[in-house]
Amino acid sequence: MIKITALSRNKRLFIFAFIIAVVIYLFTVPVSAALMPSDQLQTSVEGEIDAINSAYGQCRALLRISPFSSGYSAVEGAVSIVQGTALVLVSLFFVIEFFVKTLQFEWVKWENVLLLMAKLFVGKALIDNTPAIMQTVYDAFMDLQNAVTLNNSNQILTGGMGMFISDLQWQTAVADDPNVFGTYSLIRNIQLSPVFLILKLCMLACQVVIIGRIFELMIYTVIAPLPMSTFISSAANDVGKTFVKSYAAVCLQAFILVVMFTVYGDVMVTVRDAVMSYAGSMGTAADGSMEALLLTGALGMGVLKSGSWAKKICGTA
Repeated sequence: MIKITALSRNKRLFIFAFIIAVVIYLFTVPVSAALMPSDQLQTSVEGEIDAINSAYGQCRALLRISPFSSGYSAVEGAVSIVQGTALVLVSLFFVIEFFVKTLQFEWVKWENVLLLMAKLFVGKALIDNTPAIMQTVYDAFMDLQNAVTLNNSNQILTGGMGMFISDLQWQTAVADDPNVFGTYSLIRNIQLSPVFLILKLCMLACQVVIIGRIFELMIYTVIAPLPMSTFISSAANDVGKTFVKSYAAVCLQAFILVVMFTVYGDVMVTVRDAVMSYAGSMGTAADGSMEALLLTGALGMGVLKSGSWAKKICGTA
């Protein structure tokens, strides 16, 4: 019985000490007593902005990867192997063409035979120079990309937090810091979390499409000698023509993507400035979160459709 009384007394002493500690804490609370101080909100938002800027810059950097770079020795080796196979196809197409023509008695003239032999030599020269021809097509579209991106920045969310936290919202967050258990910054951070998540997912989807295009361009470059070998065949030369248009479409897709990313960056900066100006002049808590989501969503949709647009332009869709 005595032990129980002592235990109860200890519990009461513990509860009393806990209440005293809470009271002391409440009356000696530091300046930043909020659950999430405004400086942490700023750090969080700026970190997300840096991540999105980095993803945007990576997208634009990926668009400049060339299959003709000296770093891709495997591609060069694969092209050499495919060229050997393409020369066999050229010889086969020549033999087929020769037998088909010789069956036409009115065709057997020395001029026509000479033209057929010339076609054989042209086919071999075409195969030997296929990498140079493909690089010429690629460089032509790269020149267009360079002209578009000459004065464009790789940063889309420059200027700090103004796109996502207005001046009034920031002032409210700072004013909420001394409040005990202040929640404004925490709630604002929670509100922005899905926005930043969607923005990063859109950028990730863009990167996936761009990397897929890189693989497509690499494969087209490696196998180019095979369809190019069909140019000497009267019956199969449409394959070569279609391939050239398809290769041009893949290169054109990069140019379309560069134009979209460039326009996206310019519009994003314009919207940010407009939102900050409106919020400052009207004294409202308006921010550009929804605008950023809409623009980035539109960019993602455009990136997904860029391949089909390029094929339609080149007449291969």
